[in-house]
Amino acid sequence: MRYSAGEITAVVMMLFTASVLLGRYRLRPDTNLSLVYFLVVFGYYFNFRSSLNPQVLYAGVVSALFLRFEFMSGWLRWFLQAAETVVMVYLGWSFYDRVWY
Repeated sequence: MRYSAGEITAVVMMLFTASVLLGRYRLRPDTNLSLVYFLVVFGYYFNFRSSLNPQVLYAGVVSALFLRFEFMSGWLRWFLQAAETVVMVYLGWSFYDRVWY
């Protein structure tokens, strides 16, 4: 079985998504890891337009940018982190769907 370059890139993005999800809860909340992740995801989106929903990407970037501020705490931080997690799980599932279906 031969895989195309797009499928291999989707596997790499799926692994990157899993590592960012793990790192998001182990590292400080004001880390730049999720911003770098969304930068890479936007690069993937611009190369493969039909594979990702842009509104979901925008929601993830906005939540990552708000989490970057250090004054966020309490229920707002929890809500934004949950929204970012949902977006990353959706993106991971989209990458998985691109490879194995």
